[in-house]
Amino acid sequence: MSARVNHIHQKRHRLRKLRGETAYVDATPLRLHVEELIAADWSLNSIAGVAGVSATTLSRIQRAQQTKARPDIIAKVLAVKATRLADRTNRDGGEPFVSRVGTVRRIQALHFMGWTAAAMREHCGLNTANLIHQQGHWVTRSTHDAIAAMYRELANTPGPSRRTANRARKSGYLGPLAWDNIDRDPEPFAGLGDDEDESGIDPVVVERLLLGDRVKSTRAEKTEAMRQWLSWGRSEASLCAIHGWKDGRYVTRQEGAA
Repeated sequence: MSARVNHIHQKRHRLRKLRGETAYVDATPLRLHVEELIAADWSLNSIAGVAGVSATTLSRIQRAQQTKARPDIIAKVLAVKATRLADRTNRDGGEPFVSRVGTVRRIQALHFMGWTAAAMREHCGLNTANLIHQQGHWVTRSTHDAIAAMYRELANTPGPSRRTANRARKSGYLGPLAWDNIDRDPEPFAGLGDDEDESGIDPVVVERLLLGDRVKSTRAEKTEAMRQWLSWGRSEASLCAIHGWKDGRYVTRQEGAA
């Protein structure tokens, strides 16, 4: 190491001591976490931007050109969770972007449940009709989060418009039960709408019963629809009136006792 380089390192060491910074430690946990994030569609720039660290430092550590890092840098990067939808940094320094896939799927699923664009706009303040048809691959992080919050509140409740629900089905939109991870699943569940689950219940049929559609269904599917209906605080009589069912026929003993 040249005298000049050694002098620079000594100055940096003294500066770290003045700042009260801890000495460098093994960066292996950071490198492994960066690899996990990259596998989850993050870029080095995105990781650096969210963590508030240098992308150059991350790059050197990822390529094993640097084997140690400050504990505070490691902690900041480890705080970025792979389960979070990856941010796409904005070159202009503005709000980051994320994939619009989950946003579109959520809006389509709410249409499937009978929620109109007007009702969604009143709920979240966003024009979902524009969002679902806009070009490009990205939406802002705040837009994604606002639609996701609305979806969590509305996805289990039938919307006010059967016409919207019917139109959504004709358009090939899928309901909430089609997705395990609505942001990341490459495809919906195989055979959704055709195959029953192990309990003999087709979740799509249950959704349609909850929407008021008179579809061919098994006793198990009617009972499951009634169970969900009652869990929302609705009365047994109201769903029976919609479908012309006999009171008490599709209520389990536990629900009847409740």
